[in-house]
Amino acid sequence: MPPSTVHEVMQDHDLHPHRLRTFTFCPDPRFEDKLLEVVGLYMNPPENALILCVDEKTGIQALDRTQPPIPVGPRKPRAWTNEYVRHGTKTLIASLDVAFGEVFGHVTDRRTSKDFLHFMDALAKKYAGQRLCVIMDNLNTHKNGAAQECA
Repeated sequence: MPPSTVHEVMQDHDLHPHRLRTFTFCPDPRFEDKLLEVVGLYMNPPENALILCVDEKTGIQALDRTQPPIPVGPRKPRAWTNEYVRHGTKTLIASLDVAFGEVFGHVTDRRTSKDFLHFMDALAKKYAGQRLCVIMDNLNTHKNGAAQECA
């Protein structure tokens, strides 16, 4: 069968075998209740409360270029060397204020409960006296023994 025929059949039936979609199944029996609670916070936040989403981005490469960048010029985009010096990896722990789009973050060397609790203390200080609704995933640093003792 010629490739053009295969192409036509795939186009006619909107087939895309090269595309891949993934999904995650949550085995938590309380998943639906938790989902509705989170969506409810977004859709109808409590009065005088800030909705904050908290998450981590791990494994950020701390790179330093070996040469200064070449600035933008007429018909020339900004450019930099592909050579760099590694300074290890960093972790960003951040919160997003849903109503105002404000981000508050800390950069740490590691992803530990201690780092997470330090961030949460800083968050509480930043928004002292305000009611906070914090939405986060169930990462191990959020729910292990050290985190539970502070809860």
